[in-house]
Amino acid sequence: METIKRIDLRKLMSYLELPFYWGETPRGPYVLAPVPWREDRHPSFLAHRKGNRWLWYDLARHEGGSVIDFVMRFFSAEFKEALSWLKFHKTEIERTQVRGTCLSSSGTSQSFELCEDREILERVAEIWKLKRIPKWMKFAYRKLLKHKLRIGKNGEPEGFTVEVKDFMPVMLFTDMEGNPLYWRSIFPNSGEKGYLSRNKPVILRTGPGSPLELIVVEGFTDALAVFQMRPLSDILVLGGVANVSNLNPSIFPRYRRLLVATDNDTAGEEAYRSILSLCPTARRVRFQGKDLMEAWLNRVSDY
Repeated sequence: METIKRIDLRKLMSYLELPFYWGETPRGPYVLAPVPWREDRHPSFLAHRKGNRWLWYDLARHEGGSVIDFVMRFFSAEFKEALSWLKFHKTEIERTQVRGTCLSSSGTSQSFELCEDREILERVAEIWKLKRIPKWMKFAYRKLLKHKLRIGKNGEPEGFTVEVKDFMPVMLFTDMEGNPLYWRSIFPNSGEKGYLSRNKPVILRTGPGSPLELIVVEGFTDALAVFQMRPLSDILVLGGVANVSNLNPSIFPRYRRLLVATDNDTAGEEAYRSILSLCPTARRVRFQGKDLMEAWLNRVSDY
């Protein structure tokens, strides 16, 4: 029982693939997260290590407990069921690397609020010369939150003070299930952008049928350009040329044509050569500009 109670909550949450932030205080590590077992728009789950055990609190519901209580709430399990689950998975949990986002006692985090403002939609369409909007792109406001850990009189964490530092309109790219993958500012010249999940290749489908063509691009804005020019083609977003090594060759035979539209630089050409070794029928798409989105913007501006 004692060894179970000493399980690192950060490793348990990583094992369960739950999102969280964590950091260190003079009294030890802490965790901040959305409450895993209920809807929680503002992170209300706070945990810290006291001695060799972790204790958690739901700041909104004024309840908390140990690692065992956490598993009971997460799985809606009885005490014996939760204890048995922890005993069975203990070794795997202890081997798990902490995957949460590391923060200091003060710092920033971000959240996204979907936007249906028609003026913003029209503005984005004008800036990026969009004729159509794919279902895997949404518009949102990115809220950059500044937080500061509050330490109670006993020296232990008791919550966070949070304020909105920035509010930016962005394009939010998702997979076909709607899971956010990547965001960037609605302004082409802005460098504000970032990945929201593990950066890996993803296929963006255009419809329920069986497209004849797969077009490979490096990034999500390139995919947006493809959708303007070839709206019936499936798009494979590499997420960077380094991810060519992570491609599964079995996806290529599903398509009659494989077109590679990686960037016009040495890395883009090397990516094409690597794909060609996986699929000898792959063809390189040539265009004017650094990347496909630049080529699209220049092409539309010429008319």
